[in-house]
Amino acid sequence: MFILFIVNTLIVIFVLMLMVQILFPIREGLENNTSTQYQEYDLNSNNPNSALILAQQNAGNIEYIKGRLTELDKVKQDVTDISGNVVQLTDNVEQLVQQQSEYSQQQLPSSPPDISGASYDETDPEEE
Repeated sequence: MFILFIVNTLIVIFVLMLMVQILFPIREGLENNTSTQYQEYDLNSNNPNSALILAQQNAGNIEYIKGRLTELDKVKQDVTDISGNVVQLTDNVEQLVQQQSEYSQQQLPSSPPDISGASYDETDPEEE
């Protein structure tokens, strides 16, 4: 019953989504029809949209990214060193836990202690 309700609800939601898309179409990135025409770049002007300027900006961005990648190599080495230290520390902690477990086992008596007067006698009338 609950699954049928969920299925019907999903069907209604999808139908509504389709109706909204049909009734209100959205054109992404287009403001008007004239913007879809091809525009030539003027290579001799200082137009910021010029292909040459964009290519130079891309080259600068690539150089910047290369510089950042060398910094990441240094960070990678640091992370590798730290991960090795964590593995070593984990081994040390496991050894300490093992030593503590062995020490606690050594401190336990080998036989149960003898306690006098701790037995219960069912025939004793004073206990009732």
